[in-house]
Amino acid sequence: MITLRFFTPLLSLLFIFLVGCIALNAQAQQRTFELKDTVKQPLVLQPLLPHRSLQHPSIVAPFSITPTPGDRQVYQLTVDTSGRLIVHANWPSTIALALILNGPGQTGYYARKDGPSPLTIDFEITPELLEKGNQWKLSVVNFKGQGPPTVGRISLSLPKSTASTASPEAIVERTIQPDGSVLIKYADGTRKHMYRGGVDLTRPDGTVQRSSFIEVQVANLPDFPTEGQTVIWLQAHNDNLLNIIQALVDNDETAIQNYLAHEGEERPLYEKINKRTRAIQWLTSGQ
Repeated sequence: MITLRFFTPLLSLLFIFLVGCIALNAQAQQRTFELKDTVKQPLVLQPLLPHRSLQHPSIVAPFSITPTPGDRQVYQLTVDTSGRLIVHANWPSTIALALILNGPGQTGYYARKDGPSPLTIDFEITPELLEKGNQWKLSVVNFKGQGPPTVGRISLSLPKSTASTASPEAIVERTIQPDGSVLIKYADGTRKHMYRGGVDLTRPDGTVQRSSFIEVQVANLPDFPTEGQTVIWLQAHNDNLLNIIQALVDNDETAIQNYLAHEGEERPLYEKINKRTRAIQWLTSGQ
């Protein structure tokens, strides 16, 4: 009896210890599974420019659509004269999107086109429609939720007399120079030249305002993965960044070749992602 009394507490403690180890091991396995499962989930890119106001009579604007059903990019239009409103939308993938034109005076759309790239709306804005208002809305929509994330562009031609109300700050052209720098031209003749180390802003009267940057040593990049879903995602992300750049320069082949030549084929993937991200920041800095 003395022996049993002595060993019973020890056996109880040993049993509790074993049960605790089993529980901890099960939790660790569950956490490991959940972490691996999370890594495999696709990352959804957010639209680059979710909302923009288009006021210039002839302008090109990028759009970015995710695979989420109903995802859309909306543009507000101000039209103050009658005439033809022509919109072209194109994108590199084969998914079907919808191009929709809404306006004042009715809930439903005035014009709509569905299908693969390219899509075109050619709509006549009559004096009767102008009496109802001058605010119009253009939407690019992914109703079916198809993927992958898609980057494209719309080109818009407003009635000619709208030119008199064009905003001086409206961007009329974005391009990339042979040295990899970015040049943005505005409706009033202003030119913004962005390069590594500074920005030159040339006014219509020829005066130049120069801003210089002081570069600092950037943090070391992490080791590049050699296999798995991370590599696939990084490569896809890098390709998507180039698609965004193409849309921002209106698919201008010279600008794209200038960029790629300056980027270089042998540049490591991390550096390409960093460089393309900076180019996008420059190209969109005039928004």
